[in-house]
Amino acid sequence: MLKPTSKLNPQFHYIPQNDPHYDYRRDSRLELLDSAKLGLTHSPADSNLIPYDYYKFVDASTAKITLLTSDRYDRSRINRTQLGDSLNFLHTPADWRNFETTCYIFVEDVTDPNAMLTIKGRTGKQFGAGNCEGFAYHADIRISDCATRFNKSQFHGFTINGNWNTNTDAKIIKGQLSNKWTGIKFIIYNQDPILNRFPVLEIWIDWSANNDWKKYDMIMDAGTSSPLGGNAGSKCGGSDAQSGVWGGPCVHVEFNKINSLRFKNISCREIDPLGIFAGEGSAAGGGVPISPDIIAPPLPPKPTADQFKVKMFYSSKSNGEFWYMPADVNADQRVGGELPKISFSGQNSDGSWKVKNQPKIRYGILTTAGFDETKMANLTPSAMTTAGFMQTLKDWRNVEMTAYFRINTYSTASTLPANIRFLLRGGLSTAAASPTVGGKAPSCEATQYHFEVFLTGKTQFQKMLQYPSAITGTNTSKTNGFTFTKGKWIGIKAVLYNVASTAVLVLYLDENTTDISRPANNWKQSITYTDVAAGWNAGVGAACGGTNTDVVLWGGPVATFSLDNITDVDIALCSIREIDTTLDPPTEQPFLGDTGALGDFSGWLPLASDWGLR
Repeated sequence: MLKPTSKLNPQFHYIPQNDPHYDYRRDSRLELLDSAKLGLTHSPADSNLIPYDYYKFVDASTAKITLLTSDRYDRSRINRTQLGDSLNFLHTPADWRNFETTCYIFVEDVTDPNAMLTIKGRTGKQFGAGNCEGFAYHADIRISDCATRFNKSQFHGFTINGNWNTNTDAKIIKGQLSNKWTGIKFIIYNQDPILNRFPVLEIWIDWSANNDWKKYDMIMDAGTSSPLGGNAGSKCGGSDAQSGVWGGPCVHVEFNKINSLRFKNISCREIDPLGIFAGEGSAAGGGVPISPDIIAPPLPPKPTADQFKVKMFYSSKSNGEFWYMPADVNADQRVGGELPKISFSGQNSDGSWKVKNQPKIRYGILTTAGFDETKMANLTPSAMTTAGFMQTLKDWRNVEMTAYFRINTYSTASTLPANIRFLLRGGLSTAAASPTVGGKAPSCEATQYHFEVFLTGKTQFQKMLQYPSAITGTNTSKTNGFTFTKGKWIGIKAVLYNVASTAVLVLYLDENTTDISRPANNWKQSITYTDVAAGWNAGVGAACGGTNTDVVLWGGPVATFSLDNITDVDIALCSIREIDTTLDPPTEQPFLGDTGALGDFSGWLPLASDWGLR
């Protein structure tokens, strides 16, 4: 399982193997296309022998398997003339919306170069040209070269095809879908579940059939002209480029132009991409009864923490940039950038560091490439988007930035309320007009996203495209984001990464740590936002060669912990890590706490209850 289960009793359905209690012919939540059903066989060959090791289509030219929710399918409950975004479902609230579909296939015979496996989701039954119920997202895997692509049907018979992705890995392993077992996963979820928008589609492949999953393709549909736009959504009551944010009663697994294939372990699960791993639901959730010895899920990876025992939400990028607050903070050569530079007054008995009488604190952390404005060749947003950086390839871009603060005194006299901000994806914040940097005024260096925590309890994001214009966008703030308590530790974690041409911002807070040597890791998401093209208006942009709504997709050489009007504060466990979001994020696993030496989890053994099995 690559994504966490969404709730205690989620929607899920399996077609199990080696289960003496299961007969696919009596499964009311499984449908087979009639022409394919006639060719369905199983192994062993004795039709009276159950269970089955695998299933087989002897003629899969048009074979289709449909998995239904626990509400099955009732055509009278579907509104086929109005898309379901206002209700979040097409059929019933049980519809497959955020889900993970898995199947293993073994292609025995294929001759057509266009033969493919297709998985469709967020849809109903697909019959009759022009049927709005046929809205669907498709994931295609071509058998001949293992290429992948995504498509969107705005209604049945009208499909916007994406481009085939023939990446390097797929070329190396060309043809590996034939004559071997291969696992395929299609995952759909809304990137912004709070506002119910921005569907993300992912394809994962397990070439070795040994739970060695790798993400092969990903795309996000922002409901704009690209990459999966369209111009016919209005026919079904939506916008022309309508994205499908709702669920549907059906998930279809289709085999096209394949002469003969085997399949097994087909499943669909409701997921929560932002939640915590909760294990599989029980049979009460609507699925086929299962038990640990029949089809138990794979063991979860061991919990993952950084060197300070702080939970990591994403894995560190291989050979990526990272920085941890050193034992001797005053000798740290990585501190730089913003002024006034932080000045530590001493170390506390618990190992944290105190900063006093500095109403304006700037703790800027450089990459290993340092800070050098002469290397900023072009500060035009389009140029930095293409390059992926402002100064060098080492710039902080996709990162997880963490720190703990204990605020002892602060000022209430200033017009700016006392606050802590994390600044990412920029250089210096300066209003200077000269000398030019990268052909622009130095103020164009300050392309930043701000993750802000105010002692009033307010949390918010701001975007800056040119200093000093930092703008809060629509739905980027929360009035009661947390409860501030003077003299108590608060952990702040900023996660920032790109999905296609969008930037995803997530702010987490840990309000339960009392002993900084043993962080509680009770992280709760405060706010999240996805910045899309022509979305968040930052008020300026033209002066730096861009637009007011540019998405900051590039990295910057400085990441800054910024504090204002806080006059006595203890700081600990600071870190910045470059992350790889293509890996299975550790946030989907339970953090079990400190069991002794860091990484020593040998004493933990999973119980049946850990899987949600009863």
